[in-house]
Amino acid sequence: MTPTALPAESDDSAVADAFGGQLPTGGMIVGRPDLSDDVVIEAIAMQLAVRGRSPDGAARVLERAKGGDAAALKFMRTLVLPPPQARLSMPLQIIRNERRREAGRENGVLAFARLPVRRR
Repeated sequence: MTPTALPAESDDSAVADAFGGQLPTGGMIVGRPDLSDDVVIEAIAMQLAVRGRSPDGAARVLERAKGGDAAALKFMRTLVLPPPQARLSMPLQIIRNERRREAGRENGVLAFARLPVRRR
C-alpha cells in the first residue's frame, strides 16, 4: 500500500481534504491506518538512529509530515513498520456438502467425487 500524497501547501484544510475531511494520523500517512502515532514515532526514531541522527526529533518529523512537508513525507516512505496486529476478517463460507452426503448414502453414491460414482 502506498502512502497518500499530501498537497504541497501546509494548510490544515487542504491536508484534511486529502484524507477525506479529517486530519491524518501517522498511520494514515504511511498507509497503515491501524497504527497509532506512538508506533509511527517509534519507527521514525529508529530510522533516525539508523541514519546516525538524534531520535529526539521524531515527533517533529511526524508533525511536519502531517503538515504536508515534502521532505518529511519522503522520509516517512523509508520507515520499517511492525507487522499488522489486526485480525483479518474472513467471510463465512457455508459448506453445502452435508446434503450431498445424506443423499449419497440413500442412493448408494459416493459424495466426495465431483461426479456421482455408484458403488458396485
